[in-house]
Amino acid sequence: MKYFTKEWYDLCQNTSLHFFKEYEREAETYSEDYFQQLYTQRLAEFIAEQKEVSEATFEEVYPVELDPDCFVEDMTDEEIERMKCSYQQWRKDAEEYFVNSEPFDEELATEQFYEAFLYNSAMIEKSLPKEILEMIADVRVFVLNKASIQVILKVTQFSKNNEKAANRVVREYNNYLKKARDTINAEILQGLMLHDCVIANSEMKNGHLKLSIDNSGGFVRVSEVEFDDCKIIKQDVDLTGLIWLNEEVYFIENLFEIHVLLFDKNSWTKELILSAKNVHFKFDD
Repeated sequence: MKYFTKEWYDLCQNTSLHFFKEYEREAETYSEDYFQQLYTQRLAEFIAEQKEVSEATFEEVYPVELDPDCFVEDMTDEEIERMKCSYQQWRKDAEEYFVNSEPFDEELATEQFYEAFLYNSAMIEKSLPKEILEMIADVRVFVLNKASIQVILKVTQFSKNNEKAANRVVREYNNYLKKARDTINAEILQGLMLHDCVIANSEMKNGHLKLSIDNSGGFVRVSEVEFDDCKIIKQDVDLTGLIWLNEEVYFIENLFEIHVLLFDKNSWTKELILSAKNVHFKFDD
C-alpha cells in the first residue's frame, strides 16, 4: 500500500478518541472508590440497554424500509436503489439470526461489558501518546468516558490532528486517480470499491484468481471478482473471511496492480497486493 497503509488505518481509528468524554472533577485525581462507583453505574446502564434491545421487535430493529437519512445528497437514483436492495437482503439475512437469538442473559452481558472494558483499556494505552497518558489520573476512568478538562482538550486536539492527516492521504489518492483515469477503466475502479464486504472464498487456479464476495454489509452488488493472469505480490494470510477496507489501483507495464487493505475478525489489518492482466465482475441479479 502506498496511501491506505496500516499506519493510515491506525490514524483513522484514532480520530474519535475524544468522543463522549465528559468532565468530572473526581477524574482529576486517582480514587479507587470513584472508579468502582463509575464502573457499577456504566455496567447498570449497559445491562439496561441490552435488555431493552433484546425485548425489541424485529420491525423496530429492522424497519421494512431503509431510513431516508441513510442516503447522502449526491447519491444517484441508481445508487439509492442498489442500497435499498442490499438493505432488503441484509434484513432478510438478519431475520433468521433475530428469530434464533438467545434470550437476554444478564450474566453474559456483565461478562461482555468487562471484556469490552479490558479491550478498550488496552487500546487507549496503545493509542494515546505517553505525554497524554501521564496526564490521566486513572486510565480506567477515562475508558468509562470521564476525564479532566485538560485531558479532554489534549485528546480532542490529538484526534483532530489524526483526522487531518488521514483526510490528507485520501485527498492525495484522489488526486492520483484524477491523473490515472485515462489508463484505468472506471468500471474496474468502481467494481473494486468493496468497503466492508467480506471475502467469502478465494480460489487460485492456473494463474486465475477468483474471489467470492459477501456484499451484505457493503451496499454493493458485486458478488464475484476474477483476476486474469494473476500474480500475487504480497499476501499476509489466507483471504477467506477477511473484510475489505480500502484499495489502490495502478496500471504498470500493461498490467493492473491492485493493493488491498483488509482486516480480520480481531481487527488486525492485512495486505494483499497482486497484478493482473484484466479484472472481471459478477453482480447480484
